[in-house]
Amino acid sequence: MLLCIEALQQDCFNNSDWQVLTQAASLEDATDVMTKYIKFCEENIVPLKTVKIFSFNKTWVTKELKTTIIKKNIAFNSANKTESKLIQAKFNKQIKVV
Repeated sequence: MLLCIEALQQDCFNNSDWQVLTQAASLEDATDVMTKYIKFCEENIVPLKTVKIFSFNKTWVTKELKTTIIKKNIAFNSANKTESKLIQAKFNKQIKVV
């Protein structure tokens, strides 16, 4: 994946008209053009990933901890006290590690 992005980036820069920078009226204009062009290449090359963040999720809650919580709720709702206690013990151990 990284090599693919690097190849696309290199292709983007190789196909650029760099004469635009030398035709700028000032250094500030040239910097502005270059910054906008780099941003343009970045937006076209780098893939975006949407991440959902919920306000009730704490940063210390890992995927494994969430899985244990779900299992604990299932065991509790099924009235299986033995399994519920075992999962609660596992949950407590996982919290101490975090």
